[in-house]
This record gives sequence, structure tokens and C-alpha cells, in this order.
Amino acid sequence: MIDYSPLRALRAAALRHPDRLSMAWIRHLDPTAKPGPATTTPPNLDPGQTQTPATSTMRWSVAESLWRATELAAFLRRHHTRPEARMVVIGPNSPWHLTTFVAAAALPAVTVPLDQHLPASRLADVLRHCEPSFIFYDPALGAKVFAAAEAAHLATPAKLYDFEQLRLLTECPKTLTDSLETALRARATFPDAALPICADSPGAIIYTSGTAERPKGTVLSWENLWWGCQNFRDAFEYGPDCVEGVSAPLSHIGGFNGTTTDLFSRGSTVVIFDRFHPATILEAIQTYRIEMMFAVPTMWRRLAELAEAGGYDTSSFTRCLVGGAAWEPGLAQRLIDLGWGPINIWGMTEQSASGACQSTAMLTGREDSVGLAFPYTQLRITALPIEDEAAVSAVGGVGARVEDLTAVRGKAGVRGGEVPAGGIGQIECRGPSVARQYFRDPKLTAATIDSPSGWLRTGDLGFIDSEGFLHLVGRISDTINTGGEKVFASRIARALCAHPGISEVQVIGVPDPDWGQVVAAVAVTPDPQKAPTLEELREFCAAVLARHELPRRLHFVEQIPLNTNGKADRQALRALFETEA
Repeated sequence: MIDYSPLRALRAAALRHPDRLSMAWIRHLDPTAKPGPATTTPPNLDPGQTQTPATSTMRWSVAESLWRATELAAFLRRHHTRPEARMVVIGPNSPWHLTTFVAAAALPAVTVPLDQHLPASRLADVLRHCEPSFIFYDPALGAKVFAAAEAAHLATPAKLYDFEQLRLLTECPKTLTDSLETALRARATFPDAALPICADSPGAIIYTSGTAERPKGTVLSWENLWWGCQNFRDAFEYGPDCVEGVSAPLSHIGGFNGTTTDLFSRGSTVVIFDRFHPATILEAIQTYRIEMMFAVPTMWRRLAELAEAGGYDTSSFTRCLVGGAAWEPGLAQRLIDLGWGPINIWGMTEQSASGACQSTAMLTGREDSVGLAFPYTQLRITALPIEDEAAVSAVGGVGARVEDLTAVRGKAGVRGGEVPAGGIGQIECRGPSVARQYFRDPKLTAATIDSPSGWLRTGDLGFIDSEGFLHLVGRISDTINTGGEKVFASRIARALCAHPGISEVQVIGVPDPDWGQVVAAVAVTPDPQKAPTLEELREFCAAVLARHELPRRLHFVEQIPLNTNGKADRQALRALFETEA
């Protein structure tokens, strides 16, 4: 029988090697590290700084991690926490995100990590939706958290504790350094690690990024979380001695994923950064001999730029996990040249982040693929409904053997039927790591997840080639309808990036009175003095793009605006053209 409890895993690890470094929490002390609204870069991302700011580091041994998790669990029990009670954690990356998750296994309760940059009004909406029993927060966010909790009008008010209070509540005794077992036996409040965990009970609720509406809460069961860990462990071939860096937000599945929760629970070393700062991270790689870290392509590019300048020993770093957005041209080779072993990951919150991956060995000749399915994940391509035929037709010429949609439907049967190799359709996945529901949203659950079979409709378009490699084409929701013709932003972006005057680009549809929408490009150029004009770009791309796919609007920026997860902020992109108008 599978043991799903991260608490029992951490207890076993602590009894084997209590003195091993479990966690190093690196916090920036400069004023720019304070939380604030996203503008051109995520608040947790410092663009291009080469000087390391003042930092403070807190270190826990494996024994201390276990003690604090069990003390927190015991404290929560004394407050008569009901089964499946929800515990919100909000703040910059911290040990408390992981400690709360491990402690929850003893109750069992549910961890709900939230984006610290949610405005108070939206935070109130989320709190009203999830009805937490506890809210753990960074002291700097106190005013916003209090206001949101009050505005939420919870039927049962949540108990609020800041991170400093948690530190004091879980303080370790001096006997811990002498004998962990003695210290644990001395505590009558020590939670019973033998308590069983129901595989289907929720372990975490991850709220995905939303736009105007409230973010959707993906329920990940203890089984989902355990198999997500197993997917990553087998795919990346790391062991319990691995040292991982964590810079992606722990409120997002990119940070709160199978490697992070797995390594912390098994007594490995995780180095947690409260924000992304290239110089700080490179120094930490050198100091702690970090082997692995997840980040989005924009972050990897900034790390590579600084590492290429020299001055850092990154020889320990052998696995850089790249996901959240499409590869930038040449990025894979750049990371390979540094010896960092890039691994491309395609995954979603609903998959516990484990959809498909591609190791360095697979990259040669397949840079346009996101790789093979994770070991315990199944993928398939299904036919789209009739109203989306034009969308499929519009993506022809991306390198796949795209079949006529009528023929595809004839072979696959009806809507939702499986498409043969090379045919473009919606990507679906299933497996033990795939979520089965959204929190308190049966309508969305029914629309996204087929309950009897467990297949998840991802909303991504792609195809699987004859060798089983998955290729992404775009999002169904990102279709641009211009003059009745449907085109995909990803195809246009690839064509634009081939121009030497474009180093980075995002493509969106913007409203137009004549065409409904027109294709607009927001680009970064390596040399502002030689930036191409719109007409030059249209002429350059005319050989590979249809006339209706060519951009009609162009805006150059110093940096692509990003959201808190490091992805392109599409609302901010559209606002650039509203300003122009």
C-alpha cells in the first residue's frame, strides 16, 4: 500500500540524518524586495541586477524541519481543526509554505497557497470562496490580509498568524540537538504519524491565475501530489541527496511542484529564494551546490546572461527545468553550453505540473517539441467541435503532417474522438497525478474533466508525432479572429523571432472596428537603433505567413510585461495599444 503522507516521509528522513541541511531561506533586505504591484516585471523578479543585495538567510536542519512541522500540527489540533480544514498561506516564498503542507498531513487538512500580489478585493473573493480556518501570512502583508479577511465576511472567522508568530510557536528545544527521538518522545502533543491518509482527500488547493473573474481552485488530492512527485523523480532521475533551488512562486504549481514538495518531505536540501534575483541565485548555486531549479524562459535567459559574464562556479548545476512558456530561440543551446542540462517541461496545475518533458538528450532536432509524456501520465489528441474547425485549419504549416479536418473527424468519429498521429486537436491527459475536480465549481469540473474516464481537457492545441513526441500549437482561447480568419499567436511569434532585429516577442489580438481583431506584436529588439519597422517585419514574414496572419500593429518595449508567475501579462500587452489609440 502506498504511503501518501509527507509527514511520515520527513520523520523517517529526520531519524536517519537529523543534522543534514533541510532548508536555507534567503531573504532580500533591500527596499525593492518589498511586495508591490506587477508592472513591467513580476515583483518577485529583479531584472538583470549583477550586484547581490543585502540578504538574510535562515537555515533549518532536517530535525528542525520535522520538529516545526509536527509542532504546528499539534498546535492546529489543539484548536480543534476539523478534517479537511483549509489553511491559507500568503507571502513571498518561505519555509512556511512547505511546513504547513507537511503539517497538514497529520490532521489531515488542506494547504491553500495564495499569490501575495492579489489585490485586496480579489484576495477577499478567494477567501470567501475557500473559507479558510487559518490564514498564515508575511507580516509585511498584514494590512492587506486584515482588510481582505474582513471584506470576505466569513461565516466562521479565520484565525490569523503571521510568519514570526509561527516561528515562535514552533521553536525547537535544546534537547533536539542531543537526540531527536528523546525530544519527540517528551512531547505528548506529537501528532500520530501513523494516522492514515485517504488517497482521494484534498491535500492542496492551488488557485490558478485568473483575469477579471475569480481564479479557479484546482483540488490536488494526496494521491495526485504523491504521483506528481513520482513523475518528477523518475523523469529527472534525482535522489534524496539532491539540492534544489526554489525561485518560482510557491503559490504557483511551478514552485509548489513534485520536486519541491518531494525533496523537502524526504529530508533533502531546498534553497528557497523570496524573489528571483540572478546574482543571488548564482551565488547560492556556488555556495550550496544546487543541482536543479525550475524557472520560466525569461528567467533562464537572465541567469544565462550573467553566468556567461563569468565569476560564478555553477559546475554543480546539471538540471535546469524550463516551463511556463515557449522556448526562446537559441535558449536551449545557450543553457547546454553552460553545462546546465535544460529539461523542457509542459504541465498544468491540474496535472500536478507533470504533463510532458524533454531531456537534454532529446533536444537535438526536436526544439519544437515539449517531449514525451511523464512516466505515469497518458496523453492523447482529440477532435475539436465544429465551431473550431477554422482554428485547426489556421495552424497548418507548423511542421506537422496536418490532415484535413473532415478526414480527421471521419477517422476519429465524433467530437472528442482521438486524432491519429500528426493531426492537430485538443491535448487531453489522465493519470494518478491529474486532478479530478475544481473546488466548489461542479460546472467547470464537468466541462473540463470527464468523470468516468479521468481525461482532462487541457485547452491546449497540439499534435503527437509518429515517435510519440508532443508538439504545442497554441491555446484554443488564444485564437485571434481577424476578418473571419482564425490564426494562432504562437505561429506568428515564431516567424517574427526569426528576424535578427527581434530578440523577444508576444503576439495578441487587439480590437479593430473593421476587422474585429487585428494581429498585434509587442517586441524587444537587441539594438534599438536598428529596430525593424512594421512594414519590414511584414515583408520578412510574408514567405511563411498568410496575409491575414501578418501583424498590423507593432510596439517596441524594453522588457515584455510579465505577471507574478513570470509569464507574459496579456492584459498589460493589450493596454499598450489602448494607450496608442
